Amino acid sequence: MGDSDRLHALAELQRKAIHLACSVFPLLYFYFPQREQMLWLSGLIALFFLLAEILRFKTETFRRLFRSVFLPLLREPEIDRKITGATWLFLSLFFTVLIFERTVAVPAMLMLTLADSLAAVGGKSFGKKALFEKTVFGTVTFFLVAFLILVIFLPAVGLPYLVLIAVISAFLEAAPVPVNDNLLVPVGSGLLIWAII
Repeated sequence: MGDSDRLHALAELQRKAIHLACSVFPLLYFYFPQREQMLWLSGLIALFFLLAEILRFKTETFRRLFRSVFLPLLREPEIDRKITGATWLFLSLFFTVLIFERTVAVPAMLMLTLADSLAAVGGKSFGKKALFEKTVFGTVTFFLVAFLILVIFLPAVGLPYLVLIAVISAFLEAAPVPVNDNLLVPVGSGLLIWAII
């Protein structure tokens, strides 16, 4: 592995560490089920990130400041042209809480913060065989973590249904669709959970 590959892998690990840390939001929602407070919390953070995006796209000074602070964490398309993964993450947490009841929202959010993050780390570290734009290893990792989340948070749902949700959610995460997976994973898996339970 060359120096540039190591730097890229380190940046990806840092990005996913942030995603993993965001698991505190669904866990807070699980243990302190106050929907209004969670909407305010996730909504204000999402609004802050959206305002930062607008400022960096519109203001050269803020763009330079943003890049000086966050450049190591940005993927190439995010540097000047696309909304960052962090912004999509907080928008998706907000919309997941807004759309779904807590019993659906908590596992759906954990699909993003845990399953997606561990799939990315596993895929980057050990994945060899490609699947769409991801790896087989990463997709299998997503399925296993998603299934474990579902078993823990939806114990009353039959195992075949949980397997089905985990399989389709893993496919959504891997599929090369023009929707950011930080939004697609929790909303898509939330819809699946809602439809089945």
